[in-house]
Amino acid sequence: MLLMNSPTYRLPENWDGLKICLLWGGGVGDILMAIGGAAGHLKTKNCHLTAAVRDIYTELFSHVQGIDDVVSLTKLNDVTFRNSFDVIVDFNYSINNSRQLVSKEYYSAITDHVGFPVFPGKFTFKRTSGSPDNYNVFIHPGATNPNRRWDESKWEETAFNIRDRGANVFWLGTADEFGFSAKNIYKVSDTSENLVFQIKEMASKANLFIGCDSGFAHVAGILGITGYVLFFNTLADDVIGSYPTLSGIDVYDKLGLTPLREMRIDDPVAEKCRSEITPNFVIRKTGLFLRDKIKMSRAKQSPRKLQVGLYGKTVQADVIGSFLAQYYDVELLEEIENNTDRFDVLLIFAQGKVSARSADGVEVTVNTHHPEIVRSAIREISIKSNNSRS
Repeated sequence: MLLMNSPTYRLPENWDGLKICLLWGGGVGDILMAIGGAAGHLKTKNCHLTAAVRDIYTELFSHVQGIDDVVSLTKLNDVTFRNSFDVIVDFNYSINNSRQLVSKEYYSAITDHVGFPVFPGKFTFKRTSGSPDNYNVFIHPGATNPNRRWDESKWEETAFNIRDRGANVFWLGTADEFGFSAKNIYKVSDTSENLVFQIKEMASKANLFIGCDSGFAHVAGILGITGYVLFFNTLADDVIGSYPTLSGIDVYDKLGLTPLREMRIDDPVAEKCRSEITPNFVIRKTGLFLRDKIKMSRAKQSPRKLQVGLYGKTVQADVIGSFLAQYYDVELLEEIENNTDRFDVLLIFAQGKVSARSADGVEVTVNTHHPEIVRSAIREISIKSNNSRS
């Protein structure tokens, strides 16, 4: 039997002319740092770079400088395709193990993991200096892990205070993430959830970014947007230390606490920090308090919520359904109906698993260990569904 050559998993001293696959199944910030950040060094030689990422991020990487091709991670399950590469660089676990994030500047940690320099990459589109006629503040209130999120009531107060100081506020993120529309306040997902669309909106309009430790913070850093990032579970120097335009906001010294950097959701240090940081504290740290303030109407327009149908006869289905009702319009089903396509997402619970399916057939199955896992599944298939239509 003819044996195919297998790729090496370490970059050789001379990679000129080689086909290299860069892979990581992480989130937006992870892959922009690692895969986007590796491209700059690798492209100092003539090589072909393929990014292997989750389906929902393939479009994004068609706009990352230095990347020649983008494929879904699942394509690497094909041995023939996998063996078509000379080198495969796997970034998994470069900034974390299964329980904790590293205590080191992230780009340095990734560099140590792969053995060659990794530094902030670039998008193929250009950043402008923001609107000359308006002051636009882009806010991303979300984060994958709840221990890196701030209270929604505090985000609301912050947004209104910024708006009352003569700025326009734009909420970034998916439809289920916090945000609303009001006078001079806009939820970008009401126009489009598409990640590339939202990043290009930032690139062309943003004067300032404010957010949590999440992927959009790395986007702001890569674009060179002035910004402030709230920290409850990680250190600013580790996460945004390579972005000169970004500053961290935290109360670790004030409280005499050290961030745990753990992946756990119930983080007591993060909880104390979230409680201590107030909207006024953020407004002062960003310098926005220096702008004249005029009190304006706080009437809000509620954004459209995804319609979610839920079928399951277990206590777990009831508990998760109650949790999801905070973010979606959830309808409990007594039986699987013929007209389930009236829902944006249909959830079917069975034996510790839940199948999430969009009206146009995009499907993913996850475990039900925690409601946030199910929420992430809904978000992922919603993005996939939107991407397939765009």
